[in-house]
Amino acid sequence: MLTVPDLLVRGLDLPPLDIPPVPVPPGTRCAMTGVDISSGYPILSLVSDATAEFLDTFRGHPGGYLCESAARAFKAQRLTSRNAFIFADGTSFQPFISRNSANKDPGRPCWSDLVRAVWPSRYGQ
Repeated sequence: MLTVPDLLVRGLDLPPLDIPPVPVPPGTRCAMTGVDISSGYPILSLVSDATAEFLDTFRGHPGGYLCESAARAFKAQRLTSRNAFIFADGTSFQPFISRNSANKDPGRPCWSDLVRAVWPSRYGQ
């Protein structure tokens, strides 16, 4: 099953974590995606005192585990908190809302222009 964190990891080429995932108890689900996992990262090893919306972020399971892609996306918040438009094949864009901002950075279009540009060829994806 392809999840939002899977798309973020693939589309934004998010870096792997410095430590490998650990085996988890049978029947464990990722606290972010709900997907069954056999290995993962303990949530308490990923968060800090500054983590906001702790219970909402982890579906009320702060003592649970995250799958690898969810952990990578969570730890790369500076990258994933931007606007992103990502397709399952890994094609991704980080558009601006403002056309003026997009005009200052030719590598990042504005949402309005991007949607119009990809609509004909990406309809239904």
